[in-house]
Amino acid sequence: MRNSEMTAAIAEKADLSEKKAKQLLDAITGAITAGAADGPVMLDGFGTFEERQGHGVNPKTGEPVTAAAAPTLRFKPSKNLTGSINP
Repeated sequence: MRNSEMTAAIAEKADLSEKKAKQLLDAITGAITAGAADGPVMLDGFGTFEERQGHGVNPKTGEPVTAAAAPTLRFKPSKNLTGSINP
């Protein structure tokens, strides 16, 4: 689902104009992005967004190493969300 489709779905379900629905979607994604920089963002019944560093293994010693590359954002779905998608 793309942003335009998500905006249309929000507008329909919340009885909002497309413009207000887009502002709402932008506010939600902005809050998740900003919040994930400070720690995990947990949305009950949906899932958790968290920043995650890359990990690797030193081939010479076999010791775990934290990669110097930029951290990535990880999403872990809740059991409720997973259960509703995979009944």
